Amino acid sequence: KVALDGPAFKAGLGAGDILTHVDGVSVTSLSALEAQLFMKRPGETLTVSYNRGPKTHTADIVMGGQ
Repeated sequence: KVALDGPAFKAGLGAGDILTHVDGVSVTSLSALEAQLFMKRPGETLTVSYNRGPKTHTADIVMGGQ
């Protein structure tokens, strides 16, 4: 699920995309993803790799929040 107008949506991610890496670190579970996200501050950029169907894509996401 991707929040409309959220940072991931703005970077081009959509429902059904499968995240595989955050800043080059493999994420194979929700806790691994959260650990990578919690290291970033609002306004910082992270690079994610994700699978959409058979293709792998990358996107830069600017962290939101306060």
